[in-house]
Amino acid sequence: ISEAEALEVMGMLSHPDEMAMFTKERQDFFELCISKLEKEADFPSRIEKFAQQYFWKDMDFYEHRVVNVDSVKVDVAKEIKKKSLEELKKELEEIDKESRVIKERKMEIRTKYDLDKEDKENIEFASKMTQWQEWRKLGMMKHLYYVFYLLEVLAEKLGVGYEDLAYSTLGEMKDFFAGEGQLDKEAIERRKAGTVFVFTKEKPLIELGSEAYREVMAFIEKDSGEEELSGTVASVGRERPSKIEGIVRVIISPLKEEFVDGEILVTSMTRVEFVPLMRRAKAIITDEGGITTHAAIVSRELGIPCVIGTKRATKALKNGDTVEIDMRTGEIRRVEQGYS
Repeated sequence: ISEAEALEVMGMLSHPDEMAMFTKERQDFFELCISKLEKEADFPSRIEKFAQQYFWKDMDFYEHRVVNVDSVKVDVAKEIKKKSLEELKKELEEIDKESRVIKERKMEIRTKYDLDKEDKENIEFASKMTQWQEWRKLGMMKHLYYVFYLLEVLAEKLGVGYEDLAYSTLGEMKDFFAGEGQLDKEAIERRKAGTVFVFTKEKPLIELGSEAYREVMAFIEKDSGEEELSGTVASVGRERPSKIEGIVRVIISPLKEEFVDGEILVTSMTRVEFVPLMRRAKAIITDEGGITTHAAIVSRELGIPCVIGTKRATKALKNGDTVEIDMRTGEIRRVEQGYS
């Protein structure tokens, strides 16, 4: 079989049987909205349970964002203002449908291809590793929520800025909390402009400074200038189209940048805070990632076409570009130039 087909087979078979945590959160949220619209008696207890279970859901990688009963009520009110009861039930049906499609596709693949014992063991291992990554992500989000919350409380109690603590090293914070010195303001300002930290076994933390940062960023951002752009097809999408055409939107900071429904989301790699945008995207293209990464797993469960590992999509494509994606090969072709 072709490489593209082999990658789709491997991606689908290594997809966990358990629903991804982001998809499960959406399912529970839509059920909560339906409960509100249908005026169910247990709505108050359900909203409390949701807030307790998904307290981490709005986390980013810089500060904690509070999720409580009041904030969930606001989210529910916004959602039911936009969507009718029928539309919300349809959203739930789509989630169930995608889950069924993945299971059916797995069964179809297992029937179609002659997998020997070693194949099955390797796929089983890949599936377990993918699931482990999901559990790891969930643990990390909970961990960061408490760490950033603690920093906020300490910053307020000690009369320092949250940013000052956030840009300090663990060692510097320990000394400061123990009353053994003040925070290094010069180092903090330097780090805000960009720095590089290196972790090694011999010396856990080495700071190389802003010059190294500029060199690293210049290397990362350098575009090879090649005309061809391609990656790995991580998800062929709900309709399994052979080609997709759409308008590009390059997003680096999902909480700050605008995104229009139906655009093609282009980013370096997706994280938790990208999920709301991913749901609204016509397709997703990333610079980095493999078939078990966040973008691959979430796009498959959302039924959205996704091409990963292009290496340079965020540099080669601009906002407003019209592109055509070949969903068989992962090749991306610019049809019309956009704007910077």
